Amino acid sequence: MMEHQKLMQGDSALSQQQGVEQPSQVNPNIVPRRRIGQTKPVKSPEEYLQGIRQGDRSLLSQAITLIESTLPEHQETAQKIIEACLPYAGNSLRVGITGVPGAGKSTFIETLGTHLARSGKKLAVLAIDPSSERSKGSILGDKTRMEELSRMENAFIRPSPSAGSLGGVARKTRETIILCEAAGFDHIIVETVGVGQSETEAYNMVDYFLLVQLANLGDELQGIKRGIMEMADGIAINKADGDFKQKAELAKRQLCNAIQLFPPAPSGWKTTVETCSARQDEGIDTIWNHILEFEQHCKKNGSFEKRRKEQLARVVSNSIEEQLLQHFYLHPGMEKALMEAKERVLQQTQSPYTAAQNLIDQYFQNLSLSKGTETATTESERSAAQKKTDRTHGKKTSAPAPTAAPAASASPVSVKISPALLKKASQIPHFESALAVDAACSGNPGKMEYQGVQVRNGKRIFHQGPFPDATNNIGEFLAIVHALSFLNAHGFPDTPIYSDSVTGLAWVRNKKANTKIAPTAKNQKLRELIARAENWLRTHTYRNPVLKWDTDRWGEIPADFGRK
Repeated sequence: MMEHQKLMQGDSALSQQQGVEQPSQVNPNIVPRRRIGQTKPVKSPEEYLQGIRQGDRSLLSQAITLIESTLPEHQETAQKIIEACLPYAGNSLRVGITGVPGAGKSTFIETLGTHLARSGKKLAVLAIDPSSERSKGSILGDKTRMEELSRMENAFIRPSPSAGSLGGVARKTRETIILCEAAGFDHIIVETVGVGQSETEAYNMVDYFLLVQLANLGDELQGIKRGIMEMADGIAINKADGDFKQKAELAKRQLCNAIQLFPPAPSGWKTTVETCSARQDEGIDTIWNHILEFEQHCKKNGSFEKRRKEQLARVVSNSIEEQLLQHFYLHPGMEKALMEAKERVLQQTQSPYTAAQNLIDQYFQNLSLSKGTETATTESERSAAQKKTDRTHGKKTSAPAPTAAPAASASPVSVKISPALLKKASQIPHFESALAVDAACSGNPGKMEYQGVQVRNGKRIFHQGPFPDATNNIGEFLAIVHALSFLNAHGFPDTPIYSDSVTGLAWVRNKKANTKIAPTAKNQKLRELIARAENWLRTHTYRNPVLKWDTDRWGEIPADFGRK
């Protein structure tokens, strides 16, 4: 027994050594940062442009990520980056490469790209990876397949998920091309998902469209040739090596016969068919020479520039459709309406077509109401100005009802939005849709007024006051409740509201204005208004996010009266 214990405590392989404490699976330095809401700041469009022009791969990748983002707060910055890059774009040769899965597109691109990079060309490869319809994720493994090319200094590979976009490309591939050209890449290769007949979007954003094909596809070839082959400027039969070389030559002859039946291309170019082996690096040079011949041919007869102009015109139409869809789904109230409509359809109490038409009608009705809120202040100011004119000329005016809110005073329709705030727009959640409220008071107590404006442009939505014998906290409280009541009455139950008042936000949460203001004859109407606001909070539910404006990070709230 003693010997056994000594053996177990010694150097025997049977002895148990004390293990090492396992590290946490979560970086402890990241968790606190995320808890306090710290995120990596988005740079200005000018900083992105400068980095892109200087060849900064990191900034180029960040800019592409912004462009691909669906967050509204990223879109404004992304569009400014694209606008800034446009003067430096358009100087590359854009090549689209498609083909059935397994045709060797990635291997073909790596072999071709390696040749171009070694010859001093700057190459950007935009590889589109299919997204799962179930998990919505993508493997993004094309860059891993292009191991040698990814290590080259003058090559840039950007994998992107298709994210449900049809046509074999990602939603923002066109914009990514512009950024890559501004970064100085003179050759752009777009590798599509490659599934068959729906590659028209890829064709409409490149100069040369290459179909990578395999021999002996049989019925599969027949199924796709009328879709893809009519658009292809060139066809490459890949994997023409070993036992498949003879079969590839046979497929070449068959394809040459087939394309004779197609109508001529608008450019006058006759589609070329070649065999190659990307793995053995055979036939790649011949295909590249065909691409250069195509470029010279089209530039000489003017079809190169014509094709690009047609593509730009198509971008306008596509952009309108995309923005209309995005605006529909993000418009306040539409998310709830869509869920309710789907529920009615599932319960078979309404047809899908009627539900869709009702949603569209509701969307346009909400747009009309939204337009009305922007003009409401103008009308009230015109009324106030008319009353002032009537008093000047001795005309009588009717007094407002005792329970009515005080009329808006005649002051500027919009609050000026500072350039500094616009630069930080991408950092402010809900910048495009939110309302901001604020109050101002001369003295404590003193004359108080409050207003609500649109964050994105400073357009005033409402303005009340001045109220005598009031405080600033009361104004902040009333401004928030006024915004909640106004938005819900006009069909905007999801529009966020910003306030910079901690006290006002607390009073709204507690549904009680905890004010110690002394009652006077002058503030009687104000106290009645406070009671109505408290009653509204007790008798109504709302889902509008009421948020704290971060003055330290974003500067003064847009509704600020500027009297500090």
